[in-house]
Amino acid sequence: MGRSTERPHTYDPAVLEQHPAFAIAEPAPDLVERVVAAGWPAGLLDRVLALRRDRGEIDRWLDTGFPTPDMLASWVETQELLLNSPLVARQATWEDDDLLVDLCANAPETVGEWTVTVERGPNPYAQFRLQEHPNVILLEDRRVALGMAAHSVRNSLIGGERISVHHMSGWRVREGFRGMGLSRMLQFAAGPGASWFGLVTYYFVRSGNAAAGWISKVNADLADRPDGWAVETGADTVSVVSLTAVDRGVRSERVRAATVDDLERCLALINRTHDGLDLFRPYSVDDLDIRMSDPSWGPKPAFYPAVYGLADYRVLEIDGEIVACAGLWDRGRDLREIWHRPDDEDRAGDGQTVVLDPTALMDFGFASGHDAAMGELLSHLLAETADLGRSGLLAALQFQPEVLEACADLGPLVETRSLHTNPFTSPELRVECSIERPYIDLAYW
Repeated sequence: MGRSTERPHTYDPAVLEQHPAFAIAEPAPDLVERVVAAGWPAGLLDRVLALRRDRGEIDRWLDTGFPTPDMLASWVETQELLLNSPLVARQATWEDDDLLVDLCANAPETVGEWTVTVERGPNPYAQFRLQEHPNVILLEDRRVALGMAAHSVRNSLIGGERISVHHMSGWRVREGFRGMGLSRMLQFAAGPGASWFGLVTYYFVRSGNAAAGWISKVNADLADRPDGWAVETGADTVSVVSLTAVDRGVRSERVRAATVDDLERCLALINRTHDGLDLFRPYSVDDLDIRMSDPSWGPKPAFYPAVYGLADYRVLEIDGEIVACAGLWDRGRDLREIWHRPDDEDRAGDGQTVVLDPTALMDFGFASGHDAAMGELLSHLLAETADLGRSGLLAALQFQPEVLEACADLGPLVETRSLHTNPFTSPELRVECSIERPYIDLAYW
């Protein structure tokens, strides 16, 4: 008779205790000697092996002396908690829409006298889909989201040099769970993935954000690393403009919807406009085609709703020639800020609440000498913004003063943030970077 093919109907965790695949290997004598010589505290190696780390990874730690034993012990503590409790750090999937929407609605941040809640929904992935190689990490316990962090990596230029950059955003910890070390768990969780690695990490911090203290501590820890691993962090002030006078936007007869045939001319205008800015990689036809395809070709299922594509792109023509182009991302549909400040006299009162749900100017460019035409196109897009019922139009005009001047009657308000950079550092490779004039793609703002 052949071997029975009957299988259990339910998963049995007791199998873990019996199956050889789950056995924890005994440490090799040479590994024990190296660990002792490196000054690891007693028991740390056993805890690392219980996490089933690769021998090659442990050898790298010992070869380089990094992480230090203290840093490694802190990391092991976090990994043990994730391994032995219902708390899980993992990549978010399409089944997590409601979890992320609920988390963001319950994770306000403090900015001066205000609390700011950044809501993401109905599509919590909308902004990240506009980024290159995105990855959203979710921290959850029994299907309740407690924290999240988003990462993306892309090839870029800094100071004219080709380099990969890693962007961090969307860090949130649910209210009521702060101070429990969840931010550290997100920090230790898997980042952008195995295929891409950014040599320069950058992120934006809102002015007055109460998280500045935590960021300062992280930067201090990076600077206190052992020789050869210490990271010199940097921070510069950047800004975008919000055109708020939506009632003053005027539609122009010289503006029309873009077609596929317009893209080659548009990419030339985009590249001319942003040439030389840090974090800008000159567009190719394929780059613009991917953006306009939102980002995958062909029809899309219902659970993959449209975010931004060719249908949202406009061109302005003068005498039959395209002289300005731009896209309008309905950012406020899926990403909005709820600002609340309690009454000064009665802190328990209703106070003041402001909802900011602007659209965003994307992939814009204009011909030399046609700053006014770009301003005309912005006015047209502000009129479209009014039709959508949004609070304003975000535009990255920090290095386009003539265009900003052309929009002076559209209620421009400047929002500043600090741009933080952490270049990769190791004994074998030290990356130097100075982001002086950054290109702000609002998909990353």
